Amino acid sequence: QMWQSLQGTSMSSPHVAGMAAMLRHLHPTWSPAAIKSALMTTAYSTQNDGVAGMSNGLLPWSQGAGHTAPNLAADPGLVYDSNGVDWIRYLCGIGKLAANSGNCVAFGSIQPYNLNLASLTASDVLGKLTLTRTVTNVGDATATYTASTTLPGYNVVVSPSTLTLAPGARASFSVTLTNQSAAVGAWTYGSLTWSDGKHVVRSPLTARASALAVRSAISSEAVNGAQSITIGTGYTGPLTVQKGGLKPALRSAQTVGQANKGDGGLAECIAGNSAGVTVTSVTVPANTLAARFTTRDVDTSGYQAGGLDDLDLIVLNSANGVVGSSGQVSSNETVTLNSPAAGTYRVCVVGYTPRNGSAAYVLNSWVVGTADTGGNFKASGPAIVYTGGTGTVATSWSGLEAGKNYLGAIRYLQGTTVRGMTLVEVDATDPLPESQTQKTVTTIAN
Repeated sequence: QMWQSLQGTSMSSPHVAGMAAMLRHLHPTWSPAAIKSALMTTAYSTQNDGVAGMSNGLLPWSQGAGHTAPNLAADPGLVYDSNGVDWIRYLCGIGKLAANSGNCVAFGSIQPYNLNLASLTASDVLGKLTLTRTVTNVGDATATYTASTTLPGYNVVVSPSTLTLAPGARASFSVTLTNQSAAVGAWTYGSLTWSDGKHVVRSPLTARASALAVRSAISSEAVNGAQSITIGTGYTGPLTVQKGGLKPALRSAQTVGQANKGDGGLAECIAGNSAGVTVTSVTVPANTLAARFTTRDVDTSGYQAGGLDDLDLIVLNSANGVVGSSGQVSSNETVTLNSPAAGTYRVCVVGYTPRNGSAAYVLNSWVVGTADTGGNFKASGPAIVYTGGTGTVATSWSGLEAGKNYLGAIRYLQGTTVRGMTLVEVDATDPLPESQTQKTVTTIAN
């Protein structure tokens, strides 16, 4: 065979890795973040592939920063660099590290949109939002860069709008987005470009106007606990807070064999139970806040025998449409449906690679509604909110039985329109001492 036409991430990944290796050889002092920045900011836009919706090839969800141009990446002019401390502060900001941990106390936290990446994304613009970045001149001469931006529906102000940098010098700047006409919930796409007449340093600039910025989930290991969540608001008017839970997992012991890997088990899932796909029907009532389905490595026979089972999850609605799937290289799979429509759903556990051809496992299921009141779960928030303001939602629970996993949900409504959801996860299989159960979580955006 003389040639092949191949595409997709399996081809792009090794090519980009090879380019990164060449840049590292050319610039041995550059960090991985600097190399990534150089590849991103010198890339050029791909072509319109005609695909509808958010999968269109021109959008950042498909092309990222664009098509790489390795010769330009060798001399990018400016780079957006980051180090380990930046990432620790990011992890503290998103709650992946506890606020009272040594790292968070030592280094503090940042909002996730302020991580010094070569792209700028604001998923919750509550009227107005400011992002910050720092650039480093990796050129061999002093240069003056001027900023330009495009982002339909927003007024974008870069401050300062010009940067004069000696070789190796760094400078910080802010990008303030003010919503002028962007629709709530809609993504808008543009770019931020720095140019000195020789170098063009282009970054994707993506924003979504939001009525509410809330944390997607909070978690605890305490059978008695309380957490306060700071929310950001992008409208003026009433806010309704609905809650349900805390509800223990319904655990179902099951077995599955080897599935057809050609389609990931989808056809067997649609057809019903087979040797390689075990199907469980789940009824979801009207006004359900959240439904979640999980499997875990520790509950599988392969893990318990010292090996590994690779099981996947597919969830279908009553019309056989895929509403969720999870396919990790393990059996740690989760599908969560927020505010799902009422109906009968099929939860399919797929035996992608069960150890020795079959696996025993446990399917965990939660269907949480407003009538669920386990653990004396409470959630209360402000009755009125204001554009560009913040509010506090207080949560508490008590008397949970140890040894179980619980799920609750908090739904936020503007009138009858759902504006956000916070899931409350309590893993009481190894509960913390009482002195560690109080915590405050702050989320203004993203």
